[in-house]
Parts: sequence; C-alpha cells; structure tokens
Amino acid sequence: MKTKYEDIADLRNQLLNATLLVSGVVGIPSVGISLSRAMFMGWKPVMAVQMLAIITLWLLWLGRKRISYVARAISLLVIFWIVTYSGLYQFGLIASSKLFAPLNTLLCVFLFDFPIAGWLIAINILSMALLGFAATQHWVSFDVDYQVYAYNPLPWANVVWNLFSFNSIIAFLSWQMLKSLKSNEEQARANADYLQKITANVPGVIYQYLLRADGSSCLPYASRKLYDLMGVEPEQVLDDAEPLFAVTHSDDLPTIKHLIVKSAQQCEVFRAEFRVQHPEHGCRWISCHATPERIENGATLWHGFFTDAENLGNGAVAK
Repeated sequence: MKTKYEDIADLRNQLLNATLLVSGVVGIPSVGISLSRAMFMGWKPVMAVQMLAIITLWLLWLGRKRISYVARAISLLVIFWIVTYSGLYQFGLIASSKLFAPLNTLLCVFLFDFPIAGWLIAINILSMALLGFAATQHWVSFDVDYQVYAYNPLPWANVVWNLFSFNSIIAFLSWQMLKSLKSNEEQARANADYLQKITANVPGVIYQYLLRADGSSCLPYASRKLYDLMGVEPEQVLDDAEPLFAVTHSDDLPTIKHLIVKSAQQCEVFRAEFRVQHPEHGCRWISCHATPERIENGATLWHGFFTDAENLGNGAVAK
C-alpha cells in the first residue's frame, strides 16, 4: 500500500508547483498596483523586474512537467531574491518587498536538504547584511521622495497586497504540509490495521528487536500474540526488552544474550530455542528466528518471529 506522497521528493515537488501557481496568481495584481505607482513617481527599474518575475513564474509552472525539479526550485528562489533586493535597493527599508525575505528562507527549508538549504539561507542573510552596510556607508542612494510616497494610497495598497500575498503563500504551504501529514497519518493507520489483520492469522509472533549501541534493547514492533505466547504485552517491550528477559528461564538467559551479541557482531541469522515462564501457562518452549541488519548510530535491528516449540523442545538452548 502506498501513501499519497510516496516520498519526500514527491511532496516537495507538489509544494514547489503549488508555490509557483499561487505566486503567479497573487503576483498579477501586485504588478498592476506597482505599475500604477509610475503615475506619481515615474518609471522605476524595479517595476520591469516585477513584470519579468511574474512572467517567469508562469513559464516555470506551465513547464513543470518538462523542467527539472532543481531548475524550478532554484529559479523560484532566485526570483524571490531578485524581487526582494531590487525593491530594497530601489526604495530602501520602506520597500514592501522585504516581506519576501523570510519567505525565501522558508522555501529553502521546504525545497532542499541541509547543507544546501543552510547555504541558501546564509546567502539570503548575507545579501541583507551587505545591502544594509552599503546603505549606511552611502554607497547606494534610494530613488524615492518619502513625503510623496508615504502619503499616496497606491504605495499603501501595494504594501497591503504584498502582505496578503506573503501570508497567502505561507498559509497555503502550511495547509499543504498539514494535508499531506494528515493523509500519511491516515494511511499509516490503515497500514497498521492491515498488518494487524495479517499477523492475527499467522501462527506465532512477528517482531523486531533493536539492540542499541549502549547495550540497551527493545522491541519496536511485536504482533498482538506476544502475550498469548510469552506472557508479555507488546507495549511493555516497546522501549525496553527487559520484561521479555524477565520471563525467560534463568538457565537459558545467559546463552540467549550471548547469541544476540554474536549475531550482532557477525551480522548472522539468530536461531535459538529457549524457555519462558508464562504467567498463566507455566513453562513453555519458544523457537526464535531473526535476521539482523546494521542501522544508524551503531545499532542492530533484527526482523524475526517467535513460535511455540513445545513439541520440538529438546531441553537445551540451540547453539
């Protein structure tokens, strides 16, 4: 069974395409309002930049099936970067385009893994710092009459719309993320129910055994029949396997632990027969078979099963 988003790459592609579309839609009125400012403040280069940005956003969205993910993602970040800093370079801190600087950072995290996302965020922060330093040194001059700009309704309309656009994109990205998480959670529950129905009809217990690097262990998964077979609930060993060792026969426990360590060191199949003291059924022979694999942080994870070996018991732990 597959989830709606098979992996993080598919989810990121969905978010990227949605951001391109929403940005293109909300950007059209923004460009219109921005161009209308030319009536009282004259034509500014940043206005041409905004027009080219909207055209590029739509071209990227229309070509989403032909243009690679990396090319679209980098192009989107470059567009937001240019729009942000061209506005700041033209008008200074009163530029409403500064609202898109944090959006650029958010998109870096959504669209790329670290360290790439970290480097892109650093470029964004460094750009703002360099522009600020250049302004304090009077290396740049801002082409705006503040008295005219501040009291005209069009700049205010532009600020309000850009704020609406910024919030719309953030809200849409958040909604998409929550929607995907909810979908995956529902699918995970369905998969768990599906697995439970299968394991309920399997003789014995299907389980995973995790041996951590510090020597502690647990059973991240065990089917519901664990209690019927060995007298321990799956929830009891979810974080610590000691309740399972507690019901293991004291004569067999040292050998079992030795075989576990040997299996982990040599990464070989674990096979054993041992006794447990079931709280309701008394002494019972258990057969165990599990295959190990190395995982992160020096831990080892076994996938295996327990079965009732009462008829196979020979009075000794298998070597």
